[in-house]
Amino acid sequence: MKLFGKNKDISNIITKIEERTGCKVVQHSERKRDFNDSSLGIQEPGMNYIQVITPGYVIDVKLKCGSNEYKKIYHSNLEGSILKERP
Repeated sequence: MKLFGKNKDISNIITKIEERTGCKVVQHSERKRDFNDSSLGIQEPGMNYIQVITPGYVIDVKLKCGSNEYKKIYHSNLEGSILKERP
């Protein structure tokens, strides 16, 4: 198993991003952030969110899909069980 970042949670989040996109993460950086609610800063229309400080990460990734490279930003809770792509 490959390890990224400082801990296993980040490694699991990176693996989840690769599984979702079908691409390889070739570079990433993460920073801890306290989100103002359970939406992790990315609200979806018609959804209600708990107004509670939710610790997590903002993760910048560079993905390689075949010969193409893309940059994307994801928000996650600390455990990685919730992962959202920033639009």
